[in-house]
Amino acid sequence: MKKYIFLIFLLWGNIAAYAYSTLQIQGLVTNIANGSGISGCKIYITDNLYYNDSITTGSNGYYTLVISNVSVSQNYVVSVKDCNNIIHSGNASAMNPVNTINFSICYLVQMNCQNGFSYIKQSNIQFNFTGSNASSYPTLYYWNFGDGQTATGQSVSHTYAQPATSANYYQVTLNTKTYYPNDSCFYQSLQTIMVTDTNPKIRGRVTGNDTVIANSWVTLYGINNPIGSCVPVDTAYVDNLGNYQFTSFPINYPAYILKAEFSHFSNTANYYIPTYFDTLYSWLNSPPVLPVTDTTSYNLQLINFVPNQASGIAYISGTMMINDAKHNKSLLKNIDIFLINQNNQVLKLNKPDLVGDYSFYDLAFGTYKVFVELAGKICTPGIVTLNSSNPHVTDFNFEIRDNSILLAVDGELKLENMIGNIYPNPANDLINIDFSLRDFSKIKLAVCNQLGQVIIQKDVFIDNGNQHIQMDIKDLKPGYYTLKISDGKQMINKKLIKI
Repeated sequence: MKKYIFLIFLLWGNIAAYAYSTLQIQGLVTNIANGSGISGCKIYITDNLYYNDSITTGSNGYYTLVISNVSVSQNYVVSVKDCNNIIHSGNASAMNPVNTINFSICYLVQMNCQNGFSYIKQSNIQFNFTGSNASSYPTLYYWNFGDGQTATGQSVSHTYAQPATSANYYQVTLNTKTYYPNDSCFYQSLQTIMVTDTNPKIRGRVTGNDTVIANSWVTLYGINNPIGSCVPVDTAYVDNLGNYQFTSFPINYPAYILKAEFSHFSNTANYYIPTYFDTLYSWLNSPPVLPVTDTTSYNLQLINFVPNQASGIAYISGTMMINDAKHNKSLLKNIDIFLINQNNQVLKLNKPDLVGDYSFYDLAFGTYKVFVELAGKICTPGIVTLNSSNPHVTDFNFEIRDNSILLAVDGELKLENMIGNIYPNPANDLINIDFSLRDFSKIKLAVCNQLGQVIIQKDVFIDNGNQHIQMDIKDLKPGYYTLKISDGKQMINKKLIKI
């Protein structure tokens, strides 16, 4: 009889382990300062394997989530981030149909009073300015036009003095003061505007080794101040004498940069690469040019490929990936991919095909840099060493992401490129770590001593986008440590000094 009872108990346990039910997770998130419920606070739920979800609290700080078809043996982690970006978490078990998990955290209600402004150019010297503010609360607008004149009001007009011989540039400042029920906040935004004479020009000559380059053109890019936006605004073809000229300019750019270009399939492409003023292959280093009315010329001398480069059996290949919804495959035709030697000389140029693939063949063994040039995007180049044990490097991929071009490996963005500053270092009590993630992720942090022993270990759940977390190291003894950061697929090590 006892034998049968044991078998029934064992059978019931096995059935229970594979049974499925509905799980409800609920709770309240309150402000530790005053006990009031926090609305709009994001709650993360994961089983650390397959399930990842998030919800936000309601108007009184309550949240409820129902998960169907849950194994009764499954456990979940419920977490929330406080005002210091510290993660607080609790555990929910599917053995209980209803789990109540409450959080009391620090939470700062901050008023968004960010401002900005736009302008319309009525003539070469007259401008209409309009300010805006993110807050719905009453706001005062204070303008400084950069020429010693000021004004107040959300919409204002201003007339500048006529330039004597060329363009004048003024920094326009908008300061706002927004009134909150019990407080107020200030914000400032700046733009540089160009006030021109009646006929400003940007002109010059394009040559290669002092020879006129036929069938070439110059692209004019508008840049904002500080440089953070770079977009093509006009094109001028080079005449038979190598001359080009721009005589009209969009009004919203304080300065410009120039790039001499030609067909990738032309004879010119066998000897030269597309070149920015002044003899540069990257837009980031290109000095700004200004429209003028005098005889100033902006001449562009094309960069030569390095001659007599050695050849071999090695090669590098990869793909340009464009995963940001704001971008599309049409960007591929504007991308230049350079193979650069250790002396920072361009050896080869390749453009991705219609699906983004590129390759460099017939390479000698050595160390190379692969650099992706696209105006307006900041590239982190990839370094690769080719030798007898590693002659062929494939999947050397790059990803366009927001304003950056980053190296990816096997389709995954390198973890190192997703981690920003780690500061202060040396540190005393706290270290700060900046992340820029594509997806909500579980990140493992570990501080190890010089023997490799783990002294501090912490798991954090980090949302996508730009995020910031803190790690407490005040209990560490002064000395040298290694901070290990892992997303479950990749791991990187950073040196850390405790003082």
